[in-house]
Amino acid sequence: MSGREAWRRRLLLAGVLPALAAAALSLEVAVVLHHDAEGRGALDDGAPARAVEAYAANRTLNVLEPWVAPYDEATARFRAGDPAGAVRGYTDALALAPAAQECRVRTDLALAHGAAGAPSRGVRALADCPASDGRAAEALAALEEQAAAEEAADSDEQAEAPPEAPPGSDGRQGAGQQEQAARQGELRERNDRGQERRQRAEDRDDQTGVGDRQGQGRGQPDPGEAGTPAYSW
Repeated sequence: MSGREAWRRRLLLAGVLPALAAAALSLEVAVVLHHDAEGRGALDDGAPARAVEAYAANRTLNVLEPWVAPYDEATARFRAGDPAGAVRGYTDALALAPAAQECRVRTDLALAHGAAGAPSRGVRALADCPASDGRAAEALAALEEQAAAEEAADSDEQAEAPPEAPPGSDGRQGAGQQEQAARQGELRERNDRGQERRQRAEDRDDQTGVGDRQGQGRGQPDPGEAGTPAYSW
């Protein structure tokens, strides 16, 4: 092979390889656009779950704008009623988003936090957004109001909650303690009544003894023959 032929082959390879790379990139872009269109169509049709699958397929394909696929997937998850999944997707998108798109992603991430019941996290997610961003400012105001309402509700619940039982106790132990206290009170009452009856019996014995001593020798019964006082304690 002459030097001229070798040179021609090198020139051919130099032209073919870029062409093949461009063709592969064009094919990849076409697939990305197809999935994107499929996802948008699913959202328009009210089928966000199908849109999630379409956008998720672009995560490994869209190398030119890698933040777009997780962002679109998160949006579809949010519409599908999965705020926790949306938070994960927006978090992935935020790590890849360019500076010009960061506040946009942060705003949607904050709203997803609010929908997931964590408005305070949403407020923190908006900390780096400028006050001049109208959409971020509206989201911040709504999240702060939501956080304040939830904090007030928690305070009301704590104020209305019954006092906690002592450590190591439960409802059964509390009922047992009440029952024991009632029995003890009943026993004290019975003791008091028994002491009163014994005192009355002793008083009668004293009076009977005086009468017997006065009537001895006149046919009166002996004190020892008297019956036992009728008390039962």
